[in-house]
Amino acid sequence: PVAFSNYLSIIVPDDQKDGLRLDDQPLPSFVLWTNIPGQKLSGASFNISIGSHTVHHVDKSKFGLSTYGFQHYDSYGYPGGLQLKAQCVVKTPDRTSDIDECNSGGQSPCQHICNNTFGSYQCSCHQGYFLQADRQSCSRSVQPCLCSSSANGICRIGGLCECRPGWGGPTCSNPQCHLVNHCSNRGNCVAPNTCQCDRGWTGFACAASTCPQFTTCSSCSQVPHCGWCDSQQKCLTGTAFGPSDKDTSCPE
Repeated sequence: PVAFSNYLSIIVPDDQKDGLRLDDQPLPSFVLWTNIPGQKLSGASFNISIGSHTVHHVDKSKFGLSTYGFQHYDSYGYPGGLQLKAQCVVKTPDRTSDIDECNSGGQSPCQHICNNTFGSYQCSCHQGYFLQADRQSCSRSVQPCLCSSSANGICRIGGLCECRPGWGGPTCSNPQCHLVNHCSNRGNCVAPNTCQCDRGWTGFACAASTCPQFTTCSSCSQVPHCGWCDSQQKCLTGTAFGPSDKDTSCPE
């Protein structure tokens, strides 16, 4: 998934590791295998890119496989070898037979403005008027409509605003970025679900480092478990493909 750190975890007999193929290619050279105590098995976990991948063994030997990933507030995990089938078929309604309630019978159900929607309608009022509890009639109020000058909301009873999706605040002038994890606290929300990332971060949710393959950290990428370069070009624990939670110190 986008904005996640994605990983594969594999368990295979010790003498069958070389036969594994990822997308019809040998496993990357950076994969580090760990012997499982008391078993003739080895395991490894490593970062993979976003998208679909296939794993198989050239000699059809059996192996265990799982995939997992995480970001700041979410995670996922699935075993390999699943074959999923559709459980139901969802049919969309016929949108060619809608009745325009705003013009039905030659009279609008709304006192001021009628907006037809599929299967229904929605009333709104002219500037300076407010929709009443019956959701059809309008009444003038001394309380100004806070969003009368904005196209991001609709005036409701008492001069309050009903904000359109992606906008918030008392005047519906504040863009919201709920669908992109509030820009991961690494950028500013400048439009509905649109981030302006801080320096050193990129992506829809500002969750990815801009270090280009971490080439400026090549000196520590030669040491096991080191080589991750953050947005300030500082070497941290990990590999050139992602950070590590292991407590391993890297050279300065």
